[in-house]
Amino acid sequence: MQIHDWTRVTAGTFHDFHSSWITHIKEALNLSLLPPGFYAMAEQHAGHTVPDILTLTSPEWTDHDQVESSGEDYVLGGRSDDNPPQGAVALADAPPQVTVRSVVSESTVYREKRRTISIRQEPHNRVVAMIEIISPGSKDGSRAIHEFVAKSIEVMDSGIHLLVVDLFPTSACNPEGIHALLWDDPFSLPADRRLTLASYRIDVLNEAFVEPIAVGQEMRDMPIFLDPAWYVNVPLASTYESAWRGVPKPFQRMLEAT
Repeated sequence: MQIHDWTRVTAGTFHDFHSSWITHIKEALNLSLLPPGFYAMAEQHAGHTVPDILTLTSPEWTDHDQVESSGEDYVLGGRSDDNPPQGAVALADAPPQVTVRSVVSESTVYREKRRTISIRQEPHNRVVAMIEIISPGSKDGSRAIHEFVAKSIEVMDSGIHLLVVDLFPTSACNPEGIHALLWDDPFSLPADRRLTLASYRIDVLNEAFVEPIAVGQEMRDMPIFLDPAWYVNVPLASTYESAWRGVPKPFQRMLEAT
C-alpha cells in the first residue's frame, strides 16, 4: 500500500491510525515473528525520560527476579556469538537492503549516555528494542523535536536497539529529517524522498540502516535488531494496510484524494 499524506488530516486522526498500527505491529511480532523468549508490548511513557527503560525490567517481577544492568547475567549491548534463534536473520548472512548504511566514528562511542512498542526478553523482561512511530506532536516545533531526539538518544545510550518511523515532512526544525538529528555523521535526505525509516543497531560502534521514503511510495518493511548480531523484519507494509482498513471512510477519502 502507498504511503498517505498524513498532513491532510488532524493530529487526532493520525493518532487513531497510529494506535491501530501499533496494535497490528505488536500482534504480528508476537504471533509469528519474534523468536522464543521475546515478546512485544505497547507501552506509553510520560515525561521527558523513560524510567522503565532505565531499569530494563518489568515492574511485574519481584526484586529477587530482577537483574541489575551491571550484573553478570546481563551485559548492556552485549553481543551474541551464537547462531540467531529461529525466525531471526543473521546480519552477517543477510544485511538489510537499504539505501544508506553507516557506522558512527569511534569518537562518538564515548558520548554520555522513550505510546511505543517495546520488545522484551525473558526471563527478566528486560527491554532489548523499541519501535517508535513519530506523531505530529513529536515534530511540532523545535522543543518537541528536541525532546523526541533526547528521548531517542537516551534509549540508544541505554543499549536498546531502535526503529524510528517518520511519515511527516521535514521543516525548519529538522531540515534533513529525524535521522540527521539522531546521528553524528552528516546526512541529507534526497529531494524527492523526505520521510524516513531508520533502524539503529546498538553495539560498541552503533550502526544505522536508513531508508528515505515519500508520500505515494509503497511502504516497506524494516529490521529491528534484538541483538547486535541479528534482527527480525518488522512488517510495516502489511500492518500499515491492516490499520488503514480501520480508518473512517471520510478520512480515507480525504487522504486518497488527488
